[in-house]
Amino acid sequence: MNVILSGRSSPHTYARTQPVKIKPSLYLALWYAANFIALLSAGVYAFPKFEGSNVIYPSVIELFNLLRGMAPVPTPENPVIFFFAAALWLTVAFGGIAALFTKTLKWFSMEDVFKLTLDAMTWGIRNYIVSGIVILSVAIWIGIASAIYLENRNSYLAIPAELLCLILLLATPFVTLNKRFLSLHQVKDWHKPSWPGWQPLLFCAAIFAILRVIEITVADVSLKLLPANITVQVVWYLLDIFVSGLMLSILVYRTKWRDIGHELRMRTNIRFCMAWLLMNVRIFFIALWVAPLFLLALLVNIFVVPPYADVLNITGGKFGTLASTFIYLSNGFVDYWPLIALPLIVLIFMIYGRYLLLYDQLPLETPFPSNVQK
Repeated sequence: MNVILSGRSSPHTYARTQPVKIKPSLYLALWYAANFIALLSAGVYAFPKFEGSNVIYPSVIELFNLLRGMAPVPTPENPVIFFFAAALWLTVAFGGIAALFTKTLKWFSMEDVFKLTLDAMTWGIRNYIVSGIVILSVAIWIGIASAIYLENRNSYLAIPAELLCLILLLATPFVTLNKRFLSLHQVKDWHKPSWPGWQPLLFCAAIFAILRVIEITVADVSLKLLPANITVQVVWYLLDIFVSGLMLSILVYRTKWRDIGHELRMRTNIRFCMAWLLMNVRIFFIALWVAPLFLLALLVNIFVVPPYADVLNITGGKFGTLASTFIYLSNGFVDYWPLIALPLIVLIFMIYGRYLLLYDQLPLETPFPSNVQK
């Protein structure tokens, strides 16, 4: 039965029916605070005390007071007040960054362009998993693990395993970087690589070689002065981003000799440079969520695991299954994280390639329009 109420509703009644919206900056601040609490909880095992045959660990409060005494700035004595103050400070900091970034997007009328970064990431992750392309990354991971295992055992089979990884990695651009593949809503036939032609490959190789020669030359000069070195590093990071966009475009569109001038003009104007930088900003925002986990694992491995292992050796104890698994996985990640991240280049190519196509659908008569066909 439908009931129609006449008259004006009370403003208090209306207010009670509205959902409470929590800013993402608050969620991010609470996430950082939770990781800090986890670090404190694990950190007590880094300060063992022996009293006879017994091992006594400090409480979390005692560890907090110890760290508070080492802090470069005054901190509240009460840990509850400290956590609330830290969460509030992080909320304000993250919220300020987000607000400044939002204002910047509005200033340059780039809100819709920034939304394309999320569309590209959603498309890339979905098709990476659903279409089965993740199998390529899994194969590379298996090859890397096999190569490391065989090298540790001085096996001659390590070289074939490394060659297999190299072949699979070199094949990823031919699988993902073509316009037909990136234009599909649902990816299929990804296991059929597409040869881009010698001209685009030679273009990219020449650009990469020139860039590295310049980088080495500039680095030798800038190392003499620290301020100059910092400036060069920032400029070089930005240049690296934009050049990667140019190389990606050459491979995706199979650029020929006669079209290279047009491609250079398209990818070196300020419109493309600013839009291409937004994808890196999106990845930076995601890294803000992931970084605490990596930092937690790193600090635990450096400061907690060695003292705890020494105590177990002295007392004749053993690591539990959960602790052994964590140590094994975290040690492997700390030692081999570049190799572990390497297979994700397949996903990176898909996301950036899709973003390039979405960006190129923007009409050129207006700088950053909102009517983008996805």
